[in-house]
Amino acid sequence: MDNAVFLERCGILGTHLALLLKLHPRLIIAQQSTIENRVSRAVDVGFRENSRMLVHAILTLSCLSVKTFERKLKLINSFGFSNDEGLQMFKRTPTLFRTSEMKLKVGMKFFLHTVMLPKSVLIHQPRILMYSMEDRVLPRYKVFRLSKSKNLCKKVPSYIHVLCLSEEMFLDKYISQFRENAEEELLVAYKGHYLEA
Repeated sequence: MDNAVFLERCGILGTHLALLLKLHPRLIIAQQSTIENRVSRAVDVGFRENSRMLVHAILTLSCLSVKTFERKLKLINSFGFSNDEGLQMFKRTPTLFRTSEMKLKVGMKFFLHTVMLPKSVLIHQPRILMYSMEDRVLPRYKVFRLSKSKNLCKKVPSYIHVLCLSEEMFLDKYISQFRENAEEELLVAYKGHYLEA
């Protein structure tokens, strides 16, 4: 059985198969035992065959040794998450484990110790740990704090809501609409590092 057929039998079909072979073309010529090992590792940490996320798990596990994967899981554990919680984060966003250990550490410290988010938020939305600290996370936090301190919003949004908006929606809802009284100050906070993080 060739590798493509094996992957199809695991439920990786069509565009998902094309994505896997485009991003990791060596898999198509690897020994089948190598691919079986990748699928087995994914299943061991909780992915199901025929799951649409399986391909993303295989892509990540193909880039990481077992040792590196375990080291990143231990890093997550060091912030008070259990093994199961760390694996839940991996299952929701497999690409999280391709993030550098330094970026993971900085993100964890910021969200848990500065923003004081409950751990449950990171468990359910681990993708926010992949956002750029310099271009998105810190600037939006500054705008969030400034708009909150000036009581600009009738209903105070959560920081996560502000963080996850598209750039266009963020600018429209939290910068442009305050044209008369605070737009310039908000823009400085967003693009000019006006506030302390």
